[in-house]
Amino acid sequence: MQRSPVFNLDKVKTPLLIAAFERGELLSQWEAYSGLRRLERPVDMLWLRHEDASHILTKPLHKYFSQQSAVDWFDFWLNNREDSDPAKTEQYVRWRELRKLEEANQAASVAGQ
Repeated sequence: MQRSPVFNLDKVKTPLLIAAFERGELLSQWEAYSGLRRLERPVDMLWLRHEDASHILTKPLHKYFSQQSAVDWFDFWLNNREDSDPAKTEQYVRWRELRKLEEANQAASVAGQ
């Protein structure tokens, strides 16, 4: 229990992007995702619901989606930048709400010290 990630979610302080590409993978990732949501931590999940991508991504579209999502996530959190692509508007709306949550968590952490 001491080393199990799901029993230590309260220690997660970094915004987390979880990716589930295979259909069966969604259930295995859901426990961490829902636990972090319950703890009001900034977390988002990618899921290719209409695809059954393999664990090792082989299709160019799947690779692009995975890599571009990671770039967008890190650019948002580390550089405070957003891609101007209108197709990504919904993603950034979610992430801005997560940023507010992160700021509230940081403020609470500083106040509690």
